Amino acid sequence: MKQREQRYRCSVCGDEFRRKSNAFTPTRSMLYKGNGGFLTICKTCVGEIYTKYLEKFGGDECKAIKRMCMLLDIYFCDSLFEASKNSSQLNRMNAYLSKINLVPYINKTFDDYLFSSDYEDISESENSETKARKISSKYIKVWGYGFSYEEYQFLEGKFS
Repeated sequence: MKQREQRYRCSVCGDEFRRKSNAFTPTRSMLYKGNGGFLTICKTCVGEIYTKYLEKFGGDECKAIKRMCMLLDIYFCDSLFEASKNSSQLNRMNAYLSKINLVPYINKTFDDYLFSSDYEDISESENSETKARKISSKYIKVWGYGFSYEEYQFLEGKFS
């Protein structure tokens, strides 16, 4: 009796693949342990989802990759993000994923990024941009240029 060939299916597009290692990215996240340590989303769909986030974040590749790392439970690292710029891969996310399994990052997940000193919440960075807009009118006229929002708040509280 001939045994049926095992196929691997992408959870997004539903396409089937014969070889998991060609179509899916390996990961150390425990979320994918039951899938042999591979993402359940094929590389093509990862690229398409990344492109949607890239559009949503107005072309900001860093925010798009951080969101993808959050979604896929993959470690985010600024130096890997910078290294992915020099890749010849079709899109930056797949370039990033190709480097994430290097020795220094091999057992790290998005949780490790959340608890690191490098963590910067996407929404917090947007809030700091909003704060910067608030600075421009009132405080600059009184105190001059070059202070952070918090420094302007301190000056206002102390000397007003």
